[in-house]
Amino acid sequence: MAHLPDNYTTHEQLVAGAASEGITTITTELLAYNVEQGWAIVQATAVGERGTFQGLGDCTPNNANRGIAPHFVRMAETRAVNRALRLYLGQGMVSLEELTDAPAPEQRRSAQKTTSAPEQKTPEQKANDTQVQGFYGALRDLGVQPEVFDSFATQGLGIDVLDMTHRELLETYNKIKRGDYPDLFKPQQEQT
Repeated sequence: MAHLPDNYTTHEQLVAGAASEGITTITTELLAYNVEQGWAIVQATAVGERGTFQGLGDCTPNNANRGIAPHFVRMAETRAVNRALRLYLGQGMVSLEELTDAPAPEQRRSAQKTTSAPEQKTPEQKANDTQVQGFYGALRDLGVQPEVFDSFATQGLGIDVLDMTHRELLETYNKIKRGDYPDLFKPQQEQT
């Protein structure tokens, strides 16, 4: 079996991540295909709280292993969905299903056990610097300055951002976006 990269995600992880990040619909459209030559191109559209994102996926005899090649339409669709979901989630790493030499489904479980998977933060671990900076960037997009949130978190919630897990950051962001913390916006409104 060919060597897989050290960092990749999977269709299962992308779907689970999108579900927790407010995805509402994923649609696909078969743009082109040729049964005799065994290739297909599919476009996927992911729509949710984060916006609308599209991705293209293709499958040909040259970019799929023999176990996948007969299922070229489904693999093109899976690749398109994965690309749309990676954009939706802001993930840069490739998905296992997009790799030319990805294992067939029956080989996938053993490949994942023997291949170094991307380092995943467990819910109990503190968020890393990149995750905290991403959280602050997302807050800015909502019109909340990081220092305003830090003060609110310390005084109003009794937490320090640097002690939060990645999951807690995501949950807090979703609460802010839903309007669960209206007091967070008061200091900014009083300044204008």
